[in-house]
Amino acid sequence: MQLYLNIGLPSTGASGYCRFLNGPGRQRNVRLLLKSGRIPHALPAASAISSFYWSQRKVAEPEQFFKELSGARSKGKKKVVWNDNDFSLLPDLTGLNRYLDHFDSVKIVFAVRRQDQLIEEFFNRIQRKTGAFASIDQFIASMESIDYFNWFRKAEMWSDLVGRENLSILVYDPSIGFHDLLGSYLKAFEIVAPQARVIEPAADSAIHRDLVLVSHEAKKAGLYRRYRAMLQKAYELFTADHPTDQRYLMPPDRRQAIVDQYRDSNQQLAKTYFGADSIFTDDVEDRETWKPPEAESYVAFEIMKQMMQLQRSSSDSSSVPDRWRKAVSRLKGWFRSNSE
Repeated sequence: MQLYLNIGLPSTGASGYCRFLNGPGRQRNVRLLLKSGRIPHALPAASAISSFYWSQRKVAEPEQFFKELSGARSKGKKKVVWNDNDFSLLPDLTGLNRYLDHFDSVKIVFAVRRQDQLIEEFFNRIQRKTGAFASIDQFIASMESIDYFNWFRKAEMWSDLVGRENLSILVYDPSIGFHDLLGSYLKAFEIVAPQARVIEPAADSAIHRDLVLVSHEAKKAGLYRRYRAMLQKAYELFTADHPTDQRYLMPPDRRQAIVDQYRDSNQQLAKTYFGADSIFTDDVEDRETWKPPEAESYVAFEIMKQMMQLQRSSSDSSSVPDRWRKAVSRLKGWFRSNSE
């Protein structure tokens, strides 16, 4: 049985091929494994490194992985496509062979994108789901502590494990069309499937850029823990009611500094694996049109209003007990202290 392991990165179009292989492009001899409660992560130690990200996740026992693999074999599957971008969080690959040794061959797929762009989207995703970080700078510092953004080091680490000939690196650019991106992934997985009638899936929803400013306060107020669904709905309403062409939270100079910081390692990646001088453009977008986010107090006030409206429209008043009102009151108090 062949394994094609897509290690990420996040926000590089993997959800598109997963929907394809689970739907119109389903293959009889291919088993698609997705990150879920049924599939364990390769290394339990990784959860300690990234506990800020996996606080909500249950890591299954290794036996469940082998049971899943045995089931795929019994059904005649000859190829496993395993999609789990949390593999990109691993600082080393010690112990991974206990999983890989169960396959006849192993190929790694590694999709990269420019660091500043990934930081913006990854941070937005984490804040939407968990509100884990107080600021984007705290997020960057946490990820840099495991040297997360050095794509060349990651490529070399996986090459040492499986051989350079078994590592496929895809360069993700937001301007790439869905069918071209899907074709690149299928080629890396050595899957031949017609795409002519495939409809581009809806992109994973991102919250309004300015909402990440208050998501951590909402977490501290207990809204993520007890009223996640209501808070997510308030985020959606705010995003719909406040359309904006501002994509980036960080100012252009900050994003340019990140591009400059990783220029050398990106050039090493380009020369070693592509025989090119570069794989990314060096100039950041929206330099002339970028505007600072709205004041945190304003955003917090708007979210508080949405939450109050959702509470009033609830048909079951018992679903919003006193502790919810206390949580919103805490957010309201934070708004008042920041608006003075």
